[in-house]
Amino acid sequence: MSEGGSGGASALGIIFLRRTAAILGIYAIGYLELSPAWLLGGIILSVMREKWRREKRNKRALARAIALNSEQVTLAKLQDLPSWVHFPDVERAEWLNKMLKQMWPYVGDYVKNLLKTQFEHSLATTMSGYKLNNFKFEKIYLGDIAPRVGGVKVYSDNVQRSEIIMDVEIFYAGDSRIECSFSRMSAGIKDFQLHGVMRIVYKPLISTIPIIGGMQVFFLNNPDIEFNMLGVADVLDMPGLSGILRNVIVDTIAAMMVLPNKWPIVLSSEVPTKMVTASQPKGVLRLRLIEGRDLMKKDRNIFGQGKSDPYAIIYIGAKQFKTKYIQDTVDPVWNYVCETHLLEFDGIQLRLDLWDWDASSLAKDDFLGRCGLDVADIAKAGSQDVVMVPLEQARTGRIHMKLDWLGLSTNAADIKKQLNEIEDLSAFDHSGLHSAVLTVFVDSAKQLPVTAVTRRVTSCKYRTLDPVWEEGFSFLVKNPLTQTMTLEVEDQSSGKSLGMLQLEVKDLLRQPELEVSEHPYKLHESGRHSMVVLSIQLRVLTHDKGGGPGRRGPHSFCHAAAAGGARAAPTALKAELRVALAAEPSREYPASPPPPSPPPASPPQPKADEPVRPPSPVRPAPAARKESRPEPVPAQTREAVETLIQDLSADTAQAESGLRQRKPENPAGAHRLGRIQLTLRFSDTRSALVVVVHKISSLPMQGDDIPDPYVKTYLLPDRSEDNKRKTQSFKDNRDPVYDEALEYRGQLNEIRVRTLEVQVVSKKTFARNPILGMKHIDLSDLDLVAGSTQWFDLEPEEHFDS
Repeated sequence: MSEGGSGGASALGIIFLRRTAAILGIYAIGYLELSPAWLLGGIILSVMREKWRREKRNKRALARAIALNSEQVTLAKLQDLPSWVHFPDVERAEWLNKMLKQMWPYVGDYVKNLLKTQFEHSLATTMSGYKLNNFKFEKIYLGDIAPRVGGVKVYSDNVQRSEIIMDVEIFYAGDSRIECSFSRMSAGIKDFQLHGVMRIVYKPLISTIPIIGGMQVFFLNNPDIEFNMLGVADVLDMPGLSGILRNVIVDTIAAMMVLPNKWPIVLSSEVPTKMVTASQPKGVLRLRLIEGRDLMKKDRNIFGQGKSDPYAIIYIGAKQFKTKYIQDTVDPVWNYVCETHLLEFDGIQLRLDLWDWDASSLAKDDFLGRCGLDVADIAKAGSQDVVMVPLEQARTGRIHMKLDWLGLSTNAADIKKQLNEIEDLSAFDHSGLHSAVLTVFVDSAKQLPVTAVTRRVTSCKYRTLDPVWEEGFSFLVKNPLTQTMTLEVEDQSSGKSLGMLQLEVKDLLRQPELEVSEHPYKLHESGRHSMVVLSIQLRVLTHDKGGGPGRRGPHSFCHAAAAGGARAAPTALKAELRVALAAEPSREYPASPPPPSPPPASPPQPKADEPVRPPSPVRPAPAARKESRPEPVPAQTREAVETLIQDLSADTAQAESGLRQRKPENPAGAHRLGRIQLTLRFSDTRSALVVVVHKISSLPMQGDDIPDPYVKTYLLPDRSEDNKRKTQSFKDNRDPVYDEALEYRGQLNEIRVRTLEVQVVSKKTFARNPILGMKHIDLSDLDLVAGSTQWFDLEPEEHFDS
């Protein structure tokens, strides 16, 4: 009874202190003669926060009831039913829920030890950079409520014999509580909730105990997360600020366990670590967001008319892409292209959200609608042209996009096809598309140099001169002929470089199956015998579902691993990989000498047991000396590959020199009205004339005003609205850079006899927008098939009056 009385007295005391603080705050505002807006703002913020917290409490109570399998509450909310109710191929797993409930206390102990031993030190180091010192976990309690499995789906189709793939729907709404302290402050989170689909891949299956050699655990898409905050973090527990912290936690989970990131676990020492930790991309998804129509009007004026400033955010697993916003329109044309490589496609959702951009930093962007697609359907079809699909959660609105699933090929000849396709799509893309995928598996390093760092007892067990990483990375490669892979080994404590390696990606084209396996490379700027062991694989993107004549299975790279080699303890060294565009050779490591000229017409064939030499690293060499390299492949194949590389290199150099002429001879042009740079090209794949408006130079002033230019085009003699194309406008800019593509559908023979009218218009006045300059381009004078990039002088409007 005394305990109940003391608890009631403490609660009454807290209420009294809160009321007293509120009265003193009001008195202080009057005493200091502050504006009443401070009081009004505080009241509004308090009401909004209380309403938002009440909604969160209701959601939390419902989620917890579902987690506890409350039948009455669950049936009352149909959309929260577990997946086995909706999908017949998903099975219930109540036996698994009983096991989880029994194991949960032991899982809590494991998580507590894991956070204290492996994450506390790294978090303390990170937070010390923000002047938040002495970070440590004070309390880690996962609660008594275990996660629930809503359903389990085991795949039987398109699965290799040596693997088991299952999807598990996870609900967690527990009474967890994690508290930490730093800089004499305390913070934490409680009532953590999570809902998502977790995929577990058991591979490879072996013939000895434990039968399962390893497993990979990851989420297919970002899970839904909610939580409450404690201590000083409770200040952030309000609309807007809470979303920032939530995004940080979601991004942290995505970096660990959302595709393309996986959590590998090796269960048997007989299994090579590479088979579990190294994952091969199954393909590349390329999305072209072309346009939208009849979107909702969110920016209305006093006359009831309005438009929007729409932009799109695209979510594919943990990847996110964002388009630019198109100003003042409900019929935007984005012509945006993005692509990403995927390790899986079954169960992956592509989600596209449309938003109305708001210029005010305080206002929230308005939601315009959503569209979702299943990546597995796209991969099965190979290509999908989604024409004017209606948006969900929107009154009006449709979008047009095209999706392509690109397989992976080991045929070097496919590079030319892909580079030609990228050239056709260059009008859509501003950052560059990719033609291949490079996969690198960093196995280990040997005999690294000793760094001059003071050894500490707590970190000695992490230090080694023979580190073992056994980690894989995948990169999208724009052009294998011009790019270089750079690997750098660093000491994490001191930041000192322990060695560097550079490899030209095009050397992989000379290798059988475009790959090398477990080859030692000499590190530069390192010890005399310092080496790093790498496995590297190049795959060319192709629309062919079979992947070309040289295609191997998606896991062939993993199966090339040698047996043995258990995972080593974590080290204090890290390997940093980056793929950079090498327009010209590095100063420290000049490019390797060109390959020797082809041998005579009847060269001797290499022996079957002759070793194949992997691509040699880029290293210094005397100019007069050229090292002879052994034949990596049969001579006939090598000669064909060398010819292909030379042809593609010549095409690439010619294309880059033609497309990068950005500076005109006379910036103002012959008529002092400025000049415009255009690329004109006919695309066979889209049966359209593509007009890329790159930039304008030295536009004239409008009296004392700077123009707000945009470009408008017509394909003469048709001057109708349907034949008009225009770019976005730039405010107060005499040298705008657009890089926008305008498109006219039609046959090449019809377009060749037409004239393109280009107008540069200023959006400065409310009356008729004045034309700053014009140009008529006779398309019959241009090679539209090869494409042409030129500067054109703008002329006065009077020159074309007729």
